[in-house]
Amino acid sequence: MRLQLLTVCCGIALHSRMSRVPLLLMDNFQSASVLAGVLCVTALMLAFVLAYLQPFVQSWYPKKLSACCRVMLALFSYGLLLMAGFCWAMMLAQKQLHHRLPLALEGQDFWVIGQVASLVRGQTDADTAVDAGFGNRRTRQFEFDLESACLRLKPELCAADKPLMKGMRVTLSDYGALPIQAGQRWQLRVRVNRPHSFSNPGVYDFEASQFQRGIMARGYIRETTFNQALPPARWSINAWRAALASQIDNAGGQSKQQLNHPGLLKALVIGDREGVSDQQWALFTSTGTNHLVVISGLHVGFIALCAWTLVNGLVRVSPALMLMLPAQQWAAMAAILAALCYSVMAGFSLPTQRAVIMITVFMGSRLLGLAVAPADALLLAALLVLLLDPMAVTQAGFWLSFGAVASLFFAFAAHGRNRLRASSLRYRVGSAWQRWVQPQWVVSVGLLLPLIVWTGQVSVISPLANVLAIPLVSLLVVPLALIGSIALLMGVPGSDYLLILADKVLVMLLGFLSWLISWSPGNWRPAMPDFDVMVLMAIASVMLLAPRGLLPRYLALLLFLPLLRPPDPERPAPGIVWVRFLDVGQGLAVAVHTLGHTLLFDTGPTLGPDYDAGKAVLLPYLRWSRIAHLDTVIVSHWHADHSGGLQSLASEIPIDTFLSGQGGSADNAAQAPSSADHVQNCESGQQWQWDAVEFQVLYPPAANTLIMPSGNLNNTSCVLMISTRGQRLLLTGDIEQQAEHWMVREWANSLRADIVQAPHHGSRSSSTLSFMGAVQPDWVVISAGYNNRFDHPHPEVVQRYQDADVLVENTADSGAILFELGGDHPRLLERQREQARRFWHTPR
Repeated sequence: MRLQLLTVCCGIALHSRMSRVPLLLMDNFQSASVLAGVLCVTALMLAFVLAYLQPFVQSWYPKKLSACCRVMLALFSYGLLLMAGFCWAMMLAQKQLHHRLPLALEGQDFWVIGQVASLVRGQTDADTAVDAGFGNRRTRQFEFDLESACLRLKPELCAADKPLMKGMRVTLSDYGALPIQAGQRWQLRVRVNRPHSFSNPGVYDFEASQFQRGIMARGYIRETTFNQALPPARWSINAWRAALASQIDNAGGQSKQQLNHPGLLKALVIGDREGVSDQQWALFTSTGTNHLVVISGLHVGFIALCAWTLVNGLVRVSPALMLMLPAQQWAAMAAILAALCYSVMAGFSLPTQRAVIMITVFMGSRLLGLAVAPADALLLAALLVLLLDPMAVTQAGFWLSFGAVASLFFAFAAHGRNRLRASSLRYRVGSAWQRWVQPQWVVSVGLLLPLIVWTGQVSVISPLANVLAIPLVSLLVVPLALIGSIALLMGVPGSDYLLILADKVLVMLLGFLSWLISWSPGNWRPAMPDFDVMVLMAIASVMLLAPRGLLPRYLALLLFLPLLRPPDPERPAPGIVWVRFLDVGQGLAVAVHTLGHTLLFDTGPTLGPDYDAGKAVLLPYLRWSRIAHLDTVIVSHWHADHSGGLQSLASEIPIDTFLSGQGGSADNAAQAPSSADHVQNCESGQQWQWDAVEFQVLYPPAANTLIMPSGNLNNTSCVLMISTRGQRLLLTGDIEQQAEHWMVREWANSLRADIVQAPHHGSRSSSTLSFMGAVQPDWVVISAGYNNRFDHPHPEVVQRYQDADVLVENTADSGAILFELGGDHPRLLERQREQARRFWHTPR
């Protein structure tokens, strides 16, 4: 049975590797549903034949032939189960793709009617804000379920039209002052695009997470007097959650004491993490306790356990209830109900859905009186999760949650068979170890490999921190916060004191974690290991977690040793240079790799008050590339779309040399990383050589001759020429016409390049005919944001390059673009969006 369950799970997981929907399933998801059902029934029938009719097959055929038949039937059965899981997942995917926003409506204004389907959160959505013309100012954001959409200019004309896009869920940002609340129905004028993520090696796939959540478009509300609230259609749990959040924010009135951490309490009660500060989140991450400040499977499991224990004890004092059902069955029903209620309070988020399914499977077996092995129950829970949410396999939470439970089951499989005598001191010490310390050790070992692969970091003090944090939060803070919040909402006198007590426990916990992190190294960030090292780590983890005496544990430590040696990054040969134009949206970042050196030209844009291209793209990419330090970083000029990721980058990666454009303000100049060994301005004539590859700064000239009309920093941009074996690439920053004319005049005989980065993102203010004639490129690379409000690249500029027979590449369409210079001829090696294409990505 386990192999059958695992096979269906593998078939479902296989769909996440598809670059496009198979033609058979593309147009009709009803046929895919029928096909999946037929395959499942056929496979189950064959599995029944294989399991129960084996003696008849053995008696009908010779021994060798019967063995061959069994093998063939088994392979055929498993193949059908694999196909059944795959077809089921693709059926659900195709059903969701039918709700995708039509490409023709991207960037267009239209009317929608729907209901607010989430809490309304105040945060910055920088890409949408810039597109709306509001800069990076704070906004209110929420999910919105569409009942209808209309393309008319006036909303009163929509009544006669057929509703469009019914059932689609979108994320909207409000930059005005509309009194939008959770659960309300609204008529809104909106402008949306399909979800779009940066496409770079090693970078998180944002589109996958949006597709998993059912978000098919993202955009913002247009300001108009016709935006209005509508009568509510139905009661919403989100409205109740919003009221609960408001009560927590205002708690303390009865006792005249203010809560120190209302944001943490809201995160634990209703799953709203907005109030958790960046400093608090960093502290929890560094100590490996960040799973405690979200409503995870751990909290849902503890609530279910508390309900089971309470009801099991109460039922035993009631003979009438005991005659109806055994106490364990009453307790199992209570545990399932408690887990479901807590999950609903959290908005039935995906992590809580997984927890409820797992608890239902485990408690359901007790309710039905079935003896189900833990491994079977875990596989069945995984199958149910994937049947409901096939895209869960693309998210770290699925692997971490099931990995943690599997590790505990495996490590404690022989726990009951290895008990010490209860009367001995050794038993008491061993019991305390097994109850509190050993589970943390087991989970830390079991999740070591998944954490490195999915997050790139491991907290070295996580076991020690969780020994105290888990019982404090799960046994004290969560019950107190839940009871206090609900009582406060019901107006029970004195309910404030329960929240205050929970808050005091959190103050103690944060103090302990701060003390712990003060003398510990915090997070360990190893380079991405090779596949063979991952295999050794998996074997070592199994050996360490196996029951004592089953496998030699000391050998496991030897298998972990390769992880301590950082793997060598993949590098080009001497005289060869790889240049990767990273996809950072409306900005620029270019990574240049030679045999022994790495240069980064620009660091991408700011994406919000606490988020930038450094965190989102550069650091994950450098980790994927196994680069631990940068030889040179160049910020072409001090505009936020070119320097936005610098501080995040410099805080994590050592920098030897830092160059920047001239003419910035004192505040901009102060942004130069203090950790860099050498800091200087770019100036025409600077040059150096790495591994037979030459680098030369062509612009700007000396500061006293700098061209900067009206304080325009674009013409202070550094311009870098990279040359090797007669092949050349030109990086131009945001230079405009005046700088181009100067370069043509001063470097007329040295501007020829095979590849050029389009100045100023392909703006009409750049790429003059004289500059193009001097450079004569074969390729031009445009780094611009998807559907950006600046209309970059300008159609006239693109046409200008195409008329000159220049191949045009755009990071918005291709993702990260990799070129190689120094071979027989310059080559375009890779377009990341093509290489990593998945069916949920917006087609380009």
